[in-house]
Order: sequence, then C-alpha cells, then structure tokens
Amino acid sequence: MWLVVCILFLLESSLMPWLLPTSVGGMQLNITVHFAFVIILYVGIYLNRRLAIGMAFAIGFMHDILFYGHVLGAYTFSMCLTTYVISMLLRDTHVSWYTGLGSISLSILVFDYLVFGLYTLFQITSVSPWWYFVHAALPTLILNMIFASAIYYPVINIFARIEKFVAPEEPDDYKVGNP
Repeated sequence: MWLVVCILFLLESSLMPWLLPTSVGGMQLNITVHFAFVIILYVGIYLNRRLAIGMAFAIGFMHDILFYGHVLGAYTFSMCLTTYVISMLLRDTHVSWYTGLGSISLSILVFDYLVFGLYTLFQITSVSPWWYFVHAALPTLILNMIFASAIYYPVINIFARIEKFVAPEEPDDYKVGNP
C-alpha cells in the first residue's frame, strides 16, 4: 500500500506536470494532480482510517518539504484533516460506489480550498475564490475524479483481498462501559 502511494507521489510530482496543459483556449489552468491523495482517501473510506491518516501525514509532509514550502504544514494539515473527517463520517456506513466517489470529490474540493484558504490567510496568493475555482479547483477535480473512477473497481477488489490483514475490527476500539 505504501509503495503504491509513494509511486503515485513520484508520478504526480515528476511526470504529470509535463503532460498536463497549462492553458486551454487562452484560459490559464493550474491543474494539480492528487493521485496519491485519492488512494489515501480510498484507504480511509474502505479499509483503515488510522493507516490513511498516517499516509496523509507522510505524503502531505513530503509535499510541504519538497515542493510547496511557502507555508510549512499546509498540505500536511489539509490532507490529515480531510482524510480524518471523511473517514469518520463514513465509518459506520456501507459505502457504495457513488457515495465513495462523491465523498472523494468533496474531499478533493475541501482539500484544495483548505490549502487556498491558508495561502490567502498568510497572503501568499491574492486571487479571488471564484478565479481559483474556475482555473484551479474545477480542472483539478475533473482530472482526479477521472482517475478515481478509473481505479475504483481494481482498488475495491484489492482491498477485499487484503482487508482481513489491514482492517482491524472497529467496534473493539470503542468499548462501552467500565473497563
């Protein structure tokens, strides 16, 4: 699991910036690839939230250190918070494919806007939220949702095979009554 996330991190940080367009029809685009974050969200929703939060911390910290050093911790905080909230919201429910993909799309938007909000708070960016949505958040969401939709069934099949080794029994973690 960690190997796949690290390979996707390397892919999204080295190869994908060369393959993605920077402008379409004269409109500047800032597309950010979050393939590793999509896998982390799948792990948090369908497997184990603690493992997903650990992965989010590690990948977010690598983003902060290696690429986006304007505000140290913006990516780490945003990835961990988004992963935690989504995995806790969907903890006790049966997650179907449309609920899973919908929650991943919501997570990507929330993650992007958390980073945008932190950058705006510390006066690193001065663009309007609408400009950011049209030129960065929406193209990023579309690309990452195409990726999430394409890998949904292979990921679910792999998770079904490894679930007994990775996913602990959640009810044992929350015992009710006196110890």
